[in-house]
Amino acid sequence: TSVAPINGRRAGSIHFAGFNREHENGQNTDTNWQFITNDGGVTATTTDTGIAFAVSTLFDLWFWMPAGATTVYWQIDDVTNSTTASGSHTTDLPGATTALYPWTGLRTNDAVARTIQIARVYLEADKG
Repeated sequence: TSVAPINGRRAGSIHFAGFNREHENGQNTDTNWQFITNDGGVTATTTDTGIAFAVSTLFDLWFWMPAGATTVYWQIDDVTNSTTASGSHTTDLPGATTALYPWTGLRTNDAVARTIQIARVYLEADKG
């Protein structure tokens, strides 16, 4: 699938690599977590991880891209149900000079309260 990430996956053009699950007032609802990369263009590369989004479920989300690499690798672990999926992207990668950083967000599109819990964030970067 080719779509733009973050702001409702259909808008915005940013350098990005990460996981997304969209639920928009019952429209454009993803059953599973998606992994998305974008090189700042209008469209992005999206992979359905096959791991279902579920409330009261603990997930470990991983992705890594060695400095100067042409592949970004990802893995998602559903810790609650003991399932794992992994893969990689070689297209629409963030620019080589783009500084990547951890980011977590939750956006609500209706009057319903939402919560997200983050247990830990680990970041490792080369000192190039």
